[in-house]
Amino acid sequence: MFHKFAVLLFFKSLQTRFLLALICIGIIPFTLAGILLIQQERTALTMQATRELSGLAQGLSAELDNQLTGLLTEARVMAALPGIVSMSPTQQKPLLRLLHEQYNKYGQIAVADLNGQLLVASTDMELVNIGHIQSFRAAATGHQAWIVATGLFNSQPVLHIHTPIRQPGGPVAGVLGSPIPLFNLVSTLNELNGSGRQAFVLDANGAILIHPDAAMAEQHLNYAAWIAPSHDTNEIQTGGTSYKVDNTTWLAGYATVPGYGWTIVVQWPQSEALKPASITQSLAFSALCISVMLGLLAAVVVAHSLTRPVRNLADAARALGEGNANAPLPQMQADDSEVGALVDAFAAMRQAVIEREQSLRVEIATRKHAEAQIRKHQSAMAASIDGMALLDGDNLIYVNDALVRLYGYESAKAILGQSWRTLYSEPEQHRFEQEVLPILSQQGIWRGEAIGTRQNGEEFFHEISIALTDTGELVAVVHDLSKRKLAEEIVRQTQKVESLGLLAGGIAHDFNNLLAGMMGQISLAMHKLAPTEPARQHM
Repeated sequence: MFHKFAVLLFFKSLQTRFLLALICIGIIPFTLAGILLIQQERTALTMQATRELSGLAQGLSAELDNQLTGLLTEARVMAALPGIVSMSPTQQKPLLRLLHEQYNKYGQIAVADLNGQLLVASTDMELVNIGHIQSFRAAATGHQAWIVATGLFNSQPVLHIHTPIRQPGGPVAGVLGSPIPLFNLVSTLNELNGSGRQAFVLDANGAILIHPDAAMAEQHLNYAAWIAPSHDTNEIQTGGTSYKVDNTTWLAGYATVPGYGWTIVVQWPQSEALKPASITQSLAFSALCISVMLGLLAAVVVAHSLTRPVRNLADAARALGEGNANAPLPQMQADDSEVGALVDAFAAMRQAVIEREQSLRVEIATRKHAEAQIRKHQSAMAASIDGMALLDGDNLIYVNDALVRLYGYESAKAILGQSWRTLYSEPEQHRFEQEVLPILSQQGIWRGEAIGTRQNGEEFFHEISIALTDTGELVAVVHDLSKRKLAEEIVRQTQKVESLGLLAGGIAHDFNNLLAGMMGQISLAMHKLAPTEPARQHM
C-alpha cells in the first residue's frame, strides 16, 4: 500500500513531470520509431529474400524437369534401337557398352526379360532378377516408369528408369534398365550453392533426396512440417517458409517438379538475408542508449532533492514492516509539497495498519475460541454412546465409534466416503427417499424409527434424528432400540399368557356351575326314588 501511495504522489511532482516529459519526448518515441523501422526493414528484407528464393527454386525446378525429361527421352531412344530388340544378349553387350560411354551419366545400362531376369549389362555385374521392382512391372506392361532406391552402387539414392523394349509389331519384348545415381544431377544445384544459398531436392514425403552436402543428406531430416509436399500435378507450385535447423534459422523458397512428386528447396541463412537491417538496428540501439543515459542523469538530479525525506519515510516503512509502529516520520513544513502529501498519506496508512492489526488479533482470538469449541464438540461426539454421523450429500464424512460398533464395522475407514444407503436394506432406502427426505428438505429436521442393516446382514431397530445444517450437511444421531424392542416383546408374551389364564379360569367356573346343577338334580332324584327302584342303580 505504501508503494502504491508513493508511486501515485511521486508522479505529481514537478521534477517527475520533467523526467516523464523527457522520457516521452526523447526516449519512448525514438525507441518506438527505431523498433518500427527495424521491424519494417526486417519484414521487407524477409519478403524480398523469400520471393528471390522462390524464383530461384522455380528456375531450378524447370531445369531439373528438363533434365529428367531428357533422361526419360534418352532411355526411350535407347530402347527403340533395332539392335536392342533383334540381337542376342552376347551381341547386345558391345552395344550397351557403347551406349554407356555415350550416355555416361547412367550408372549402367541393362536388358531384362519380361520375368525380370537381367540378361545382359553394360558393366560386369551379377545378373539378378528385378521382377519385384514396381517400375519394372510397369515397364513390362508397356509403360515407362521410374523409382528411387538405394544400394545398387552404394548407399546413395539411385533413379531407376525402366523402359519397355517393343518388337517391330508393337508387343513388349523386354525392359531396358538405365539407373542413374542422383548425385549426377547435383551439378545444377552446385551452381547456386556458391552464392551462399543452398539448394536441395525433397521427395514426396519431405525427406532429403538430393543434397550437395553429403553430411546434410546423411542427417535424414524431414521438412514436411515446414514445406507442403508436392501433389504430383502438371503445374509448378511455389511458396516460401522459414525454419530452424541445428540452431540456424533459414529462409527458404520452394517449387515442385511437375510429374515427379519432388520439391526443389533453396534456403538462405536468415542472418545473411537480414544483414542490411543490422546497421539500422545498431544506430537505433546507440540512440536509445544515449537517450537512456540522459534520462538517468535527469533522474539523478531530480532524485537528489527528494533523497533525505524519502529515505526517512522508507526507514519508517521498514520499521512498520518489522512491527514497530512508533518510528518517527520526516518533519515537513506546513506546505502542500509532494513529499509532504506522501508523508501524510503514509501516516494515515500506518494508522489504518495498526487498526487492522488490532482487528485481526480480535478475529484470530475469536477463531481460536471457535476452533476450541469445535474440538470440544468433536470430543463429545466421539465419546457419545449413541451413534453420530455427518453427511455431505449422500456420503458419510464423519462417524463416531459408537455408530461404527452399532453397524458392526471394525473401523470408521470402512464407512467413511460410503453412501448412507449401505447401512439400510432396499425397502428401508425406498421408505427414506419417499417419506423422510421430503420432510427433511421442507422442515430441516426429522425423527423416527428405522431398521438398520449391519455389515453381517443382521437387521436391528433404532431411533434416528436427522437435522439439516446451515451449510447443507446432515447431522444424524442413531439410538439402538434392540433392548427396548426385546423388552416390549417379553411384555407382549406375558400379557398373552395372563389372558389365557383368565380365559381358562372363566371356562372352569362355568363348567363347575353346570356340574353343580347336575349333581343337585341327581341328589334330588335319588332322594325321591325308593331303594328298590332299578333307575337308582344308574345314578
